[in-house]
Amino acid sequence: MLSNDVARYVALHRRLGLKFDEQNRTLNLYARYADAHGDRYTLVSRIHDWCATASSPVRARSCFETIRRFCTFLNAEDPRYEVSPAGAFGRGKRPRPAPHLLEPGQIRTIMDAALDLAPKGSISPYTYHYLFGLMAGTGLRVSEALALQRDDLTEDGLIVRNGKFGKSRLLPIHATTRQALTDYMALRTRMGCDGGDLFVIKTGRAPSKVQGACRFRSARSPAWSAWAKRDTRAAPPRLAPQLCGTFA
Repeated sequence: MLSNDVARYVALHRRLGLKFDEQNRTLNLYARYADAHGDRYTLVSRIHDWCATASSPVRARSCFETIRRFCTFLNAEDPRYEVSPAGAFGRGKRPRPAPHLLEPGQIRTIMDAALDLAPKGSISPYTYHYLFGLMAGTGLRVSEALALQRDDLTEDGLIVRNGKFGKSRLLPIHATTRQALTDYMALRTRMGCDGGDLFVIKTGRAPSKVQGACRFRSARSPAWSAWAKRDTRAAPPRLAPQLCGTFA
């Protein structure tokens, strides 16, 4: 039964560290449909029929690509498993534009601009100033940086919890980075900002990834027009991955 093949395929990917939850759900829905029709092997016609029942063209394309990768995996073991031609439900989104890798001077410009963000007089502008600097200096992902707690700053470095694949690690930091974080913590204390999160805004909690991305766009906007003249092919830098990618 195809359900058994799905279980084996999903288990393999999870052993490699992937969550694979959405793919697991999609593949099991397809397998139940195929099993109900008595399919022992994947059939191109059945795959197309099932994907065509999706709620939207985007969803149909996503399901098709997930199933096609599954079929390719099975076909490598047994050619009786059919593999649909690529692009049967469209080619998806247009290619991503070339990333804009930030230079040290551009990072400083963005960090300085963050200090002018609203609401002025609150901890929020300082939070984004130090958040952007930490990401650029360490390569932390935005989700990792925003998940940091005050106690995660130790003598040995930063304890990064729930990183990629759900793993934790100790991140050594430069003396200048430690001093910057110490200055930020002292500023928080003077402004009466409590809470367990390392980076907080006026709510007393860490900003969300969406809030961080919006503030990053606001900080980079004044200087972007000048940068774009030097690299007309590049897209405007984003909080992730361009800022954390600067470290790499």
